[in-house]
Amino acid sequence: MSPEKIKPSESPTHRPGSSVTREQICGLARSWIGTPWRHQGRTKDGIDCGGLIVVVGHELGLIHPSRDERRYERMPTLMELIKIGERHLHRKEMAEEKLPGDVVVMRPSADFPWPSHMGIISRLDDGLLGLIHSYTMPGRKNGRWVGGVVEIHYHAWEPLTVALYNYHGVE
Repeated sequence: MSPEKIKPSESPTHRPGSSVTREQICGLARSWIGTPWRHQGRTKDGIDCGGLIVVVGHELGLIHPSRDERRYERMPTLMELIKIGERHLHRKEMAEEKLPGDVVVMRPSADFPWPSHMGIISRLDDGLLGLIHSYTMPGRKNGRWVGGVVEIHYHAWEPLTVALYNYHGVE
């Protein structure tokens, strides 16, 4: 079964040539909260962490659908996500302030040797940084991987962050 293609939105949230705000990025990412996790998914039926970055960028006119890369394993190896980020996003210095709408690449745990997870920085109601991401946990329930798109506090993920990006054209 081949992964579904991203289809251009019938009512795009962004018109080419207009500016995109960080609030629009976070708002669109939040609209995916509750979507189940699915490796290489790109629809409301299931989406993975990289898919969330791609569909948000696509819907806002920041990533062309033909640029979607799906040549990654369920747990991407070595620096695969960094390489993909370098091709499609603007790299920021790690010392720069993390802002809502930025994209982060992280290791899933302190003892894991390479980055294999991505998410979008947000601002929570309590004023702290949040992370909107699609995650999966070990194991299955009713034949499906457990997990999906959530928004959580970013503080636990910050020490695991290895790269910081923003979408091209977003200041």
